[in-house]
Amino acid sequence: MYWYVGKKTPTGTFTIDATKTPKHIDLTNREEKGRTVTHRGIYQFGEGGWLLLNLVDVNSPRPTDFKGDKSKEGESKLMFACARPEEASRKSRQARTRLP
Repeated sequence: MYWYVGKKTPTGTFTIDATKTPKHIDLTNREEKGRTVTHRGIYQFGEGGWLLLNLVDVNSPRPTDFKGDKSKEGESKLMFACARPEEASRKSRQARTRLP
């Protein structure tokens, strides 16, 4: 999995726990200053093969659902819907309204 921050591509790892409900994912990367950070989150595979991610900032508790509600004060939520590059443009038009 790659994610981009401006022109930079941080390197890191991810771990999943599919036995949890909702399924857990942790993304770990090293920041420019050398500090290792882990973003906790949840994931699910949606209709049409989409990978849905809900991640929170480093010191926030793991999210419990995919609702797009406002974050609590001091909390930062990131929600993503990911598709394979060759399918992304076609699927985005078809499934945009079917995301939770």
